[in-house]
Amino acid sequence: MLLFLWLGSAFAGEVHEGNHYYFGDLHAHTGASSDGGSSDLGACDASQTCGAVSEVVAATRAEGLDFFAITDHANGGRASSSDEDFETVIQAVVAGNDPGSFITIPGAEVFFTLADRTRLGHKDLLLFGDDETLTAFTRSDAQHDGAENKEISSCEAIDGYMTDIQATWGDALLIPHHPAAVQPMPTDWSCHFPAWSPAVELYSSHGNSRSYDATYDPLGRGPNLSGTVHAALNPDTHALTLGFLGGTDSHDTSPGTTCTLDGVRSQNYGGGLTAVVMPEGESLSRAAIHSAIAERRTYATSGVRIPVDLQVRVDGEAAGGLGEALTLTPDQTVSLSVGVPEGYRDEIQSVTLVSSDAEVAIAVDADQRWTWSAVASDAPGWAYVMLVVDGEAHYDGVGCEDGGDSAEERIWLSPNWFEVEAEDTGDPGDTGDTGDTGDTGEPVDTGDTGDPGDITPPVVSDVTKDQRGPSHRIGFNTDEPATAEICTDRGRCASSELGTEHSVIFLTILSSNFTITATDEAGNISSAGPFDL
Repeated sequence: MLLFLWLGSAFAGEVHEGNHYYFGDLHAHTGASSDGGSSDLGACDASQTCGAVSEVVAATRAEGLDFFAITDHANGGRASSSDEDFETVIQAVVAGNDPGSFITIPGAEVFFTLADRTRLGHKDLLLFGDDETLTAFTRSDAQHDGAENKEISSCEAIDGYMTDIQATWGDALLIPHHPAAVQPMPTDWSCHFPAWSPAVELYSSHGNSRSYDATYDPLGRGPNLSGTVHAALNPDTHALTLGFLGGTDSHDTSPGTTCTLDGVRSQNYGGGLTAVVMPEGESLSRAAIHSAIAERRTYATSGVRIPVDLQVRVDGEAAGGLGEALTLTPDQTVSLSVGVPEGYRDEIQSVTLVSSDAEVAIAVDADQRWTWSAVASDAPGWAYVMLVVDGEAHYDGVGCEDGGDSAEERIWLSPNWFEVEAEDTGDPGDTGDTGDTGDTGEPVDTGDTGDPGDITPPVVSDVTKDQRGPSHRIGFNTDEPATAEICTDRGRCASSELGTEHSVIFLTILSSNFTITATDEAGNISSAGPFDL
């Protein structure tokens, strides 16, 4: 077992099954954020513990990380305390870049709302251009209108903003984070651009945005059902293709310190890390990290740094790895097989396949791998592997004061997607000459067409509401399995998954009523309301 937390130099990418595994923090703040602190920049009073901007590169390398990003606030109420502070941090980050050994990624945190107060979410702008170009990046460059205003004219304006960023500064990504957090802001997945946002920060110091029923390190403020990662993935909601990332969202100029709570802000947990998987022999660089995120060769962890190899096979033949989408014929067999280096195997407590259909435990096999397989016709639309890690063993009994209520740690691999082609029924060919049927002039009796099927819409009943600060928990039942969308008069909406008992929590501030639209499995739709808040 390797204990990285106190290493004096970067881990430099352990090699396992032909791949390098690099670990880093893609979401951290300094005193250049108005709600952050640095011992040499911005506020850091005697009651707080802060790192120094001048030492952030050396300190992060000493944590054993291979890369990090600084994403100070660029717009809204938490924007950088000054242009000068923001630029000081950018220049320190760029100067610390050491291709092949340690990578620094400059960036900014931005968020967007529409004129009707629809909140689109918080995003991390990550910049992957060259050092010479990026050293001139300023706070106004990170702002969509050159000012602190968070309001944009439309969802499409984000695409224009990113197009301009990339044309000027080189490759760039815009990563949604804490997507299911009611506060500070959930993500609206209906406004999404895959080219700019190929991944999501699943876990951070805010907690776990995985699903509405996540029990491991749940969000302190949430979840917003429509903002969860599963809501983004599910085919009956948004059907997005997203890789998984982790970050600390620390505000104390201490990237990657997942075993301590934030020294400036009151956060729930220590936060997470991102693992980037690269082919053996590929040099560590900004461009290589950009490609790995874009291709979903990543996974999120709650802080542990364990190489995890995932192999996809179709009919026993190698067919891909992390984050890949496969097209299958109904009779093919697909498998996902997971392995870790021998020194970590005793730390793995359980391995689970999480899919659009269910969560299934995977047993370890004779090859010391955890393998799931299915006939393609029975495969889910998407699936990912989640590993539960014994934190006490991983940290060698020292412990990890990360704010969680157990010593367990988690790893969430980026999903795979399975599309099954329709079965070919064959060419009916020439059916032969049917002869002259003639026109008898008589109507043809086609017989009884049978039951037209379910044409009755679901009935909504037992509506309840429970206020929780600026949010409400809305509960209701449907008389048959149905999905539902709950919308307020201010245009804020949340979705409920297929079922008969429904419960959602979402922001209702400034709203006075809400309506419920339910859709059953046959596509029949009913509306109920408005109901007063």
